[in-house]
Amino acid sequence: MHSAKWLLFVVFLQVLFQPVVWAQGGFRVPPQAIIDLVDAPSTPTISIGPGNRAIRLAFSPELPTIEDLAAPEYRLAGIRFDPITNGPSRVGYVIGISFTDMQGLNERQVSGLPSNPRIRNMAWSPDGSMLAFTHTAHNGIELWVAEVATGMARALTDPVINDVMGNAFAWASNQILVYSTIDRNRGEAPVRPRAATGPVIQENIGRRAAVRTFQDMLQSKYDEDTFEFYATAALYKTDLAGNTTRIVGPGIIANFSISPDGNFLLVNRTQRPFSYFVPFSRFPQSFDVFDISGRLVRNLANIPLADDIPQGFGAVRLGPRSFTWRADAPASLYWVEALDGGNPAQEAAFRDQVFYLSAPFTGDPQPHIKLAFRFAGITWGNDNLAMVNEFWQRTRIGRLSAFHPTNAQQPLRVIFERNMEDQYNNPGSFVTTTNAFGRSVLQMDRRGRNLFLFGVGASPEGNRPFFDVYELATGRTTRLWRSEAPYFESPVSLIDTERRILVTRRESASDVPNFFIRDIRRNRLTQISRFPDPFPQLREIHRETVHYTRNDGLPLSGVLYLPRGFRPGVDAPLPTILWAYPEEFRSADAAGQVTGSPHSFTRLGPSSIVMLVTQGYAVLD
Repeated sequence: MHSAKWLLFVVFLQVLFQPVVWAQGGFRVPPQAIIDLVDAPSTPTISIGPGNRAIRLAFSPELPTIEDLAAPEYRLAGIRFDPITNGPSRVGYVIGISFTDMQGLNERQVSGLPSNPRIRNMAWSPDGSMLAFTHTAHNGIELWVAEVATGMARALTDPVINDVMGNAFAWASNQILVYSTIDRNRGEAPVRPRAATGPVIQENIGRRAAVRTFQDMLQSKYDEDTFEFYATAALYKTDLAGNTTRIVGPGIIANFSISPDGNFLLVNRTQRPFSYFVPFSRFPQSFDVFDISGRLVRNLANIPLADDIPQGFGAVRLGPRSFTWRADAPASLYWVEALDGGNPAQEAAFRDQVFYLSAPFTGDPQPHIKLAFRFAGITWGNDNLAMVNEFWQRTRIGRLSAFHPTNAQQPLRVIFERNMEDQYNNPGSFVTTTNAFGRSVLQMDRRGRNLFLFGVGASPEGNRPFFDVYELATGRTTRLWRSEAPYFESPVSLIDTERRILVTRRESASDVPNFFIRDIRRNRLTQISRFPDPFPQLREIHRETVHYTRNDGLPLSGVLYLPRGFRPGVDAPLPTILWAYPEEFRSADAAGQVTGSPHSFTRLGPSSIVMLVTQGYAVLD
């Protein structure tokens, strides 16, 4: 146990458990029962690779160290980053990776990693044969790859990755990656002046600029220069042997993405003049298409500063936004433009419209579907089918509609429409799979007649996840499977559409979460992971869901935890901690719906208030 872990809890736990003697200095630690809970190993996370050929397990520490928390942090233009590593500050990381086959066998621990690895940004290659990731060293961020078949890892770059803006790298093909680097000619970082050289002047003459308050905004010329210094990057490409070539830059590359066929890049660059009132996402910006060699193919848009977006939820900037590659096409871009001036208060039959432009990116963009609500994303299928999400904040109404990607004259067909606060009637989400490009698309059966749904299954008795089939021709939904008490089991991946075989995550109040292969037609369950119970000392605590009615008649619920051996009505009343956080609902019916499951495993995070049940407290969460 490292005393450095306890910085997050020392003040809170000192107040609860022991007198504070500030003059002694140093850090204090909580009782041993709390230490044992926080030091318990975390349960690995898993990711299923493309083609369902391998599983990746990732192991993470439960807490950052004091060294992590003491690292320098700049807060500029709405982002927080470490100026030493040129990456995000105070983020979680992985300390170990292993691969297994789909049966959970032949585990291969990734080897060749540096001592004390700090791994982030893991991404499968399109064919699932490699895993790329970043490693944060003491002086910067490196790009690494690991072979899935052998588990052997190796570095492709020195610590030159620039992840300040959150886009470290992307796969262009199974052999090529594109990554963001520090501007190698940037020189020395700006030095904060000891005294102001003049006033800070901001103008909004002739325009309305009433905006909400944001955190971590620029405040001076020094802040502007510092943001530009650290955010400026160039794009390079590398093969798996580490041979690199510069293709784009330098500039403030807010984001970049690669076409599914790997031949083009969409590059979003942030430009001056900056603002002191809005984050970098509203600064002036350009969107450009380059080919993979770095040749500029087309400038798509130059968008001015957006500090005058109308107020209110659902307000958006004018002009094109949300530029994205179609997941099911080799190189086709789409984006959205507001039809209501971006103003939710303005009456309008349609709010947004989708536009297309495909390689070779000549000619005029092609207008496509119009949306009555605000655009909330597309899930692509093929040239005949895609799903578009819309949402309107004022009414909380969400709508999912099918449309024909290549026929703009075919009207939208509403699949689901509901109040998004109403979880009891949530139909779930359509299941996706990875296509040959390594992108997520709608998962269909072999004949293309059916789609599939995974859902949380909220109900008055708690969440009961489900797996449904949706018949495209009739719109009929049929339930194929639902989690049954005393287990809480959630579908993770559909690995065989014809035989109805799933990967699920299964747990109970006493069984730690593990992963299984569930063959629905044969009613067969095969365990593929065997993670140990990290909290055997909590097995005998009492846990129950409590339902009650507020004075105004609103039904509410919570989870009550009682210490081991406590006898209600016999033992003396316990000191009780009520842990609650307010949430806003438009209706009493939605606010009173039950969330969670009485059959889920009690997994404690390092700051969980439930740990205090080991110290004789009752906890109502």
